[in-house]
Amino acid sequence: MIPCMLRPLARAVFGALVLQAALAAASPSPALAVEPSMQNRFDLLFRLGFGGSIVSNLGGVGRVRLAAAATPGGELRGDIPLTKHITMGPLVAVYAARPNAVGFDRSPVVDLAPFVKGRYTFRAGRKKAEIYGLFHAGFSMAFIRRSIRETSRVGAGWNIGLAPGFQVMIKKRFGIITELGWSRAQAFFSNEPNLVLNQGIWRLGFVF
Repeated sequence: MIPCMLRPLARAVFGALVLQAALAAASPSPALAVEPSMQNRFDLLFRLGFGGSIVSNLGGVGRVRLAAAATPGGELRGDIPLTKHITMGPLVAVYAARPNAVGFDRSPVVDLAPFVKGRYTFRAGRKKAEIYGLFHAGFSMAFIRRSIRETSRVGAGWNIGLAPGFQVMIKKRFGIITELGWSRAQAFFSNEPNLVLNQGIWRLGFVF
């Protein structure tokens, strides 16, 4: 169940993705064709968190910092150009985090956030490409199990991240993206001070 405070944001992100899908489906006539770099796009990405740490009170023993295990997940973004060099849109990321220690299951985390991207487009041979820097900040939900013997609990908090990236278009409406950056997610629980996941992030996926 989504906490009440996050329901409006979830609806807004979902609505923005649906609206962008509708706009993308309405292809303009050749006479009104839009410059490819100014078209709305979707990014579908595999993401892998690496290094970093998880901080929590872990069952009432005081704040403990543990190394974080690798954190696999996926991400969907709607990329809407504002100008030639700036785009923005919503993102939804789902991943599974756990400490790099015995006795802990992975805990699902969901990030909902707007992002802004500054970019520079150029030609790489016959292909159109761009380099960019992306920043996001928004809300997070974590479904945490402190150990494999305890039930999940839902916490709400925030996320922030920064990533430089590279994109090359293989076809007019299909390309490849890779990013290497940093992300931090923090969630608060009723009977636990907080949980903080702080990691490097590598993303690889498709733009269409």
